[in-house]
Amino acid sequence: MFGSFASGLCLQHSDVDLAIVDAPFVPPMVNMSMSQISASLLKEIGSFLKFQKWCMNYNVIDTASVPVLKCCYQPFARLPDSSLSIPSISIDITIGGIRGTAYEWNQAYRFGGSGKLSTIGKFRNQHTGGGAREYVLQKIQELPALAPLVSYVFSLKSCWNIFTNFE
Repeated sequence: MFGSFASGLCLQHSDVDLAIVDAPFVPPMVNMSMSQISASLLKEIGSFLKFQKWCMNYNVIDTASVPVLKCCYQPFARLPDSSLSIPSISIDITIGGIRGTAYEWNQAYRFGGSGKLSTIGKFRNQHTGGGAREYVLQKIQELPALAPLVSYVFSLKSCWNIFTNFE
C-alpha cells in the first residue's frame, strides 16, 4: 500500500492505492513494454473483479504513464440501523514489480548530494510508490506541521478526483 492511506494523510473520501509486487511474467509478454505488460495484467485482474459481488465497477486506464485499475469496493455488511449506509471505497491498483524483469517495487528512497529524492539509475525502472511513501513519512516526522497542510491541500484536490468521472 502507498499513497495517503499508507502515510496516514487520508481523508474520509480518499482512495486506497495498492501495488501488486512481484507480478508474474509470462512468455507472451516478451515483446511488450513494461506499460503494456502492466496494462495486460490489470485487465486480467479486472476480468476477475467483475464477478465479485463487492466490486461495483472497474476501469483499467492503460493510457496513463503508470497503468491503473480503478475499482469501487462496496462493503456488503449490514448496519443495525437500516437507514445508514456503508460508503463505498475507491481502490487504485497498479503493478509494482514484475518477476524476472528490471521493473521492481522500490521500498527505499535515496537522496542525492542536494538532499533531494534521487531519480537516477535504477529508479527509472521502478514503481516509486513505496519510496514516495517513505519520503513523505520522513518529512512529516521532521516537520510535524506539514501534515495538516497536506491534509488541507488533499481536501481541495477532491474536486479533481477522476475516479468519480468514469463509467
